[in-house]
Amino acid sequence: MANIFNGIHKMDTEELQYLIATLETMTVANISSEMGQKAKKSLVKAVNFVGDFFNSKKINEPNVISIEQRLKDNKKKLEALSKNQLEEKIRYTLISKLKAIGENINEDYSDDTISVCVIDNAAKSYRKEINEDLTPAKKADGIFFRYNEKLLSQTKEKLKTETSEEKEKTDKAIQYEIDRMDYEQQEELKKALGINNLTGKEVRNMLTTAAGTSVGMIVVNASGFGAYMALTTIMHAIFTTTLGITLPFAAYTGATSALAFITGPAGWLALIGVEVFMLNRSKNKIIYQLLAQTVWISVRSYGRNFTPKDEELPSWLPKVEREKADEKSEAFIKLSKENDSLKNEYNILKENMRRNEKNIKNYLEKINTLNVQIQDAESKKEKENKEKLQLEQKCKEIENKYKYIQNELNIKDNEFKQLSEEEQQKYDNIRNEYENAKKELELKNRDIKELYTIIDDSESEIKLKKDEINNLKEKADKDNIHIVELNTQYEKSKNKFLMQLNKNTTDLESRWNIVFKRFIFDNNVIKSVVKNFQYNELGNIEAILMEMHMTDNPMALSMNRGKMNDGRAHIGFSTPSGFPCRIFYRVNKEKTNGKSIIISEITKHNDSRYGK
Repeated sequence: MANIFNGIHKMDTEELQYLIATLETMTVANISSEMGQKAKKSLVKAVNFVGDFFNSKKINEPNVISIEQRLKDNKKKLEALSKNQLEEKIRYTLISKLKAIGENINEDYSDDTISVCVIDNAAKSYRKEINEDLTPAKKADGIFFRYNEKLLSQTKEKLKTETSEEKEKTDKAIQYEIDRMDYEQQEELKKALGINNLTGKEVRNMLTTAAGTSVGMIVVNASGFGAYMALTTIMHAIFTTTLGITLPFAAYTGATSALAFITGPAGWLALIGVEVFMLNRSKNKIIYQLLAQTVWISVRSYGRNFTPKDEELPSWLPKVEREKADEKSEAFIKLSKENDSLKNEYNILKENMRRNEKNIKNYLEKINTLNVQIQDAESKKEKENKEKLQLEQKCKEIENKYKYIQNELNIKDNEFKQLSEEEQQKYDNIRNEYENAKKELELKNRDIKELYTIIDDSESEIKLKKDEINNLKEKADKDNIHIVELNTQYEKSKNKFLMQLNKNTTDLESRWNIVFKRFIFDNNVIKSVVKNFQYNELGNIEAILMEMHMTDNPMALSMNRGKMNDGRAHIGFSTPSGFPCRIFYRVNKEKTNGKSIIISEITKHNDSRYGK
């Protein structure tokens, strides 16, 4: 990917001087110093005012050194440095700023790593607008967009409050810049703004409307920077003509430097005053804003977005071909879903048949168990009936003996009679023996009844199981016919799907191998992409891959958020549908045939382990 240093290398010396001076000057210490000097000066004025009434000796008022003056002085010191020295200094200055906000970074880190860190912290100035899970290039472009949005908004508000005299002055300033443009620049700006007459008045009127701001943002995000550069030159003219700030514009004649001043922390301080500026601004917040300003200037100087243009991506196609490719992609996805549906239906039917076979087997085993149980019960029943006859005989004999003793003792049932101890003992013994014999017979009858119940229940269950087996066998016969038909359909669909899958995989692999010469794709990575992503989603993947491919230090792209224990890194992104996706990769230390990055997986996921 492009990094901020690619843009810095393209800056002229004045832009570099301004940027370094701003980074070094806009510190809490310097701002607080100005506040302290102003407070001290106010106090001295007050003392001298009171002293005048008593003819006291006046105290010399302290000199207040403004931020603008410090900025100008610091820039003056940098004018002695060469371009190379300025580039080295800004690298060191950015590292110092990052360290000041707690980043663990030093001079040995690669430009890519430093750039990613700068962009990540710059994006904190736009927490609500820029998703922290975006790649560094997308964040940089987001910062550039938001910065320009603010610039256009400020331009609009400034123009809306102008007096008639100021409007006339602004029209002349814009016209002056238009007249300095060549014919191609004028035509490009005219086309971008959607106006027929490119005059100062026409441009000013356009920029004061809501539509003008929208058009301006379209110009900012246009593929070419020609119209954008022309527009920012015009905005520079507007501000330098009407803003009313003389410093540090005397030192910064370039449009980039001047506009950066206007929209950056230094400009805000100049406009609203040091006291108001410091309200709700911590050291870190000021540094985030300075880094955002640095990213904006870098992208502008780079001359294009950090993310690749659509037409630079391997799968990009002109509109007509793209529509056809989307149709083919939708047809392939439909074929894939139909194939998966048939496969799923086949597997479900096969699993049901397996389950039915198992159930038949279980039922047969159960029937065998029940038959054994019936045989066992029949055997026990026969034995129990024999024992019952014996018990009945025994019980009859005891009963007769019991009645005999009753007659002998002349005792009637339920009649109380005084007996001798010997008689009573004899009577109790026979009575107990009789009662026990009756109980034993009752228990035997109950056991025999339970055996009959077991036999009846088992026979009923056997009948149910045989009915179920017959039903399952009947269903199995139908399923056997159905699965043959379903298998034929599935095999036909699968062959068609695999043929198209292999063709699409070969086509994508060919495109990617031409563009991504540094990549090794693990087995089935590209095939998985073809199978799971639609054609209109390939651009989202390729933009990330392009960013990785263009960087010298691919591991820097994921920073600490995307490191895994197995040495891989991962970067998240979203498809047009908003579905979360992720690319997993690792560095190829052997660099076989110049291939330094191994792509191990590109997937759609909802796994919370990998962040947002």
